[in-house]
Amino acid sequence: MNDDGPTLMPEPAPEMLAERVKLRDTKRQQRKTLDDEIGALDEQIDGPRPLPTVAVAVEQFHQSGERPLQFLPLPGGHAGLGDRPDTPDWTGGELLPPDSPTDRGKRSWYAFYKRWGSWWPGRLAVLVGGTGRGKSSFALQMAEAVASSGNPVLYMSAEMGTDELVARLVALRSRPTVAYGPAWSDVQMNPKHPAVRTATARLAGDCPALYLWAAPLKERNAEGLLSMLRRVVAESNGRAPFVVVDYVQRLVSGTDDRRTGVSDLSGQLRHLSRPNGDWPGAAVLALSTTARSHYELFASPETLKGALEGGVNAITKKKTPPVDLVGLGKESGELEADAPTVLCMTTADGSKAYPRAGLVVWSKNRHGERKGKAWLTFLPACGRFERFDLAALEPGRKALQSAAKMEAKEAEPAGVDAVATDAY
Repeated sequence: MNDDGPTLMPEPAPEMLAERVKLRDTKRQQRKTLDDEIGALDEQIDGPRPLPTVAVAVEQFHQSGERPLQFLPLPGGHAGLGDRPDTPDWTGGELLPPDSPTDRGKRSWYAFYKRWGSWWPGRLAVLVGGTGRGKSSFALQMAEAVASSGNPVLYMSAEMGTDELVARLVALRSRPTVAYGPAWSDVQMNPKHPAVRTATARLAGDCPALYLWAAPLKERNAEGLLSMLRRVVAESNGRAPFVVVDYVQRLVSGTDDRRTGVSDLSGQLRHLSRPNGDWPGAAVLALSTTARSHYELFASPETLKGALEGGVNAITKKKTPPVDLVGLGKESGELEADAPTVLCMTTADGSKAYPRAGLVVWSKNRHGERKGKAWLTFLPACGRFERFDLAALEPGRKALQSAAKMEAKEAEPAGVDAVATDAY
């Protein structure tokens, strides 16, 4: 036995290291060339892939209903396979969008829109938040609103499949006749339900230019996004689309150095958002998860508000200065530095049975008010954000006094309906 400690491997000579790097790059190029050749052969054999319109996604969603759902037993659960929850009733039109101006008005984010303003080609925004705090629900609701007004929308998801996206869209559009909305997971588990079929047909009719793209792994990069975006622009007769990237860390998942990948992506997103010659540009919303070291700032609306405004430490009684909220995304600091607008958002903890408070703050805004904030109500079951309503929050949970003041300050004028989205 050698008591001199472990033997260290000698470092490779610079020439050998350079050869290995060259060999690695050559192999990567060969793999990319092979992927391109296979893709070209696929198109020759099967024809070009159809654009991922919401109508195509709805068709695939219903095809999934032809496959038998298999529920596996858990400890203490059902003993046999094939058992499933009760089928919801949904016979009263619950899954359809609301008809009444009052119900539609609840979904007009007046306080948010007042600071946000309109979208236009060339505008790039980054939305930063913690895991499971509502970023995708927020972005999907924005995408649905823009698409409902007739504008083309590309929702690129590297995390959710098209079945889940369709189910979430149906749920967030639903009427408030079920307590706090039907759960999107129930919609996904019942694709053959007549009410679901009616709701998905309505979705496809209301949002014909909504493209739901669950990007395959090899296309989760800026080149793949640009290629799909060109197809959407061509199909939309050259109109500038609204693009959601959900989310940037997944879009560079194939790179060795993710920080460098996000840095490269930053410049490419900025470039494709700007109108240039025949290119109409795009309005881009890029989602970014926050770094683990910043989770405490996004733990609740109270902590995010405190970070934005500063305050007094409850223990030390000392004044704490505001926190710079730009650069809190995981490896997306350069993207946030480039983007004209950076938003941070979070929602309160609570059960799925009750609405929660949600808070969106502007940590950077070259197009409007800086350091502003907007309160919203989040319905977690159906994944929908509504106008802030202090009285609707979960009983027994203390709401911020400042939230009540904000509600009074941001009270909407009479007659306010859904947010105008003509120019996004």
